[in-house]
Amino acid sequence: MEELSEKSFEEICESIEFSDSNVKYQSFIEDTGDVRKVERDLDRAYYTEMTELADSIGMWFQKFIRKEIQYENLKIILRLKKYGLETDKIKDWLISEPETTCVQKTLQASDLKDAISEVEKCEDIQFRDYKNLEQVEKTLEVERLKSAFRTLHTEPLGITSVFGYIVAKMVEVKNLRMLIRAKETGIQNQETIKRNLVIA
Repeated sequence: MEELSEKSFEEICESIEFSDSNVKYQSFIEDTGDVRKVERDLDRAYYTEMTELADSIGMWFQKFIRKEIQYENLKIILRLKKYGLETDKIKDWLISEPETTCVQKTLQASDLKDAISEVEKCEDIQFRDYKNLEQVEKTLEVERLKSAFRTLHTEPLGITSVFGYIVAKMVEVKNLRMLIRAKETGIQNQETIKRNLVIA
């Protein structure tokens, strides 16, 4: 990952691939001219890989990944509602098609306030009467962690290695996102970039 920090934005985009993955990340990247779309496409590739992995492992992991995608889609919807984007345009930025009722209703909300109200009604999400987006996002992250810990404590012993792989891949994707963002915004100091990489 550190060697990528010395490459240009375009070179990093062209280098995106994981030898240990059955998913071809490069095939998801449609527009290297827009860093936001590259980040979106990276996330879509990552969750596609996780979904395929879940299908090969079992129902408990499928449920976990579906919840992860739900949380991620909710965060995207809320952020874009804040900026007044229309429903059809928001759908273009989602990780996947909105599958759960919670995501569907939040997506169809007329504005951010109504969207937050819909999220408050979602099952398994313990909301108070929050008024701003930052509080809601923090709660979503807490709920994600709770879901992960519940899965760790209730599912087969082999889950540890699975979660190890997930965490490692998540770190790689986050590092790629950070590198792409740094290059696109003109940060050239290699030491600054390397300090922000998460290296296990």
